[in-house]
Amino acid sequence: TPPPLPGPCSAPAAESSSYEERSDREAELMEKMLIQYFCIIRSQIVDVLPKLVMKFLVNPISEELLPFLLNSLSKGGRVQELLAEEEVVTRKREHSGTMMKTLSKADDLLSGICLDS
Repeated sequence: TPPPLPGPCSAPAAESSSYEERSDREAELMEKMLIQYFCIIRSQIVDVLPKLVMKFLVNPISEELLPFLLNSLSKGGRVQELLAEEEVVTRKREHSGTMMKTLSKADDLLSGICLDS
């Protein structure tokens, strides 16, 4: 560090070194506080950024795209075709229904046998 300037504002050597130590401590403290501040700001940006992307990019696109897709779907006349159940699924569903009825009857029979004993 440069030597203290002569004059009425200059302090004695002992006070000057304590002033420099205090100044160094304050500078270190200020640096730590700034680092903590920037860490807080960075974490806030990380938290807010996905929300902003959703608000300004994804939501407007989905709001415009949904009516367009529904319009194009209904104009094509394929709604019933797309909502129709495949034959394999229909057969499995019907088979499961009959199996459920059969199992329910078996359960009733077994519960009747257990009650009679």
